[in-house]
Amino acid sequence: MKSQRIRTAEALALFHLAGELAELSPIDPDQALRHLLDRLGGLVGCRCGLWVAGQRVDAPAAGDPLLGWRVAARLSNEPDPVAEQLTVAWSRQTRNYVADPHTQAAIQGHGHNRAFLRGEVVDDQTWNHSPQVQELLRPIGISDRVQAAITLNPQVEIHVGFDRSQGDRPFGPHERELLRLAVEGLGWFHRRVARLHGLTTAKSTLTERERQVLSALLTGDCEKQIARQLGLTRGAAHQYVVAVFRKFEVRSRAELMARWLGSR
Repeated sequence: MKSQRIRTAEALALFHLAGELAELSPIDPDQALRHLLDRLGGLVGCRCGLWVAGQRVDAPAAGDPLLGWRVAARLSNEPDPVAEQLTVAWSRQTRNYVADPHTQAAIQGHGHNRAFLRGEVVDDQTWNHSPQVQELLRPIGISDRVQAAITLNPQVEIHVGFDRSQGDRPFGPHERELLRLAVEGLGWFHRRVARLHGLTTAKSTLTERERQVLSALLTGDCEKQIARQLGLTRGAAHQYVVAVFRKFEVRSRAELMARWLGSR
């Protein structure tokens, strides 16, 4: 793919974005991710973006078109019906071991940082005649996509994508390059968010409630405070703390903090 020249204003915008993300709370990943998608959407000229953390199972089934990759976490910056339908569509695909041709092409390149336009990996005929596109994407108006992916380790990847609706101008090489630079340049941020989901440092992924408890533990809250903030009983809060410790394979808050600060 031919490299595209990035404008000075765009480079400055990416530089400022990194600073903004660093200033946001490191234990509130949803706020940070929405900010990331809002800013990147402004750069590539698209309102609705999707952040997806993919995790690979240890023993994928024979013939699995997703090669063992499953959606471990996802977030859209637009809480509107189209965004909700899109996240549901992604979930349905991975749960039923099917995927649109663009997703399959994206997965084929796992293990390498990459960025691509829909037309670079899937021709129009394959895209338009895919049952997944006809049944899941076309009904919600999606006709084009740009996507970038970064590999955190052999089992975890982060994908950031933007879709355009029918009638909109297709994405071009310039937008692809902008997205590639942003996703690769913010690798530290994606690793931080992945840690909060338990994807790179815990032995299994955290539930939403466990993530909330982890965030509270990292800010120094005691179990009584956690229970009050999350509307839990003291007993329930304690059980969630124990579950978090178990997943991070630690026995105390001090060990959890050491594990957190020592991870990369």
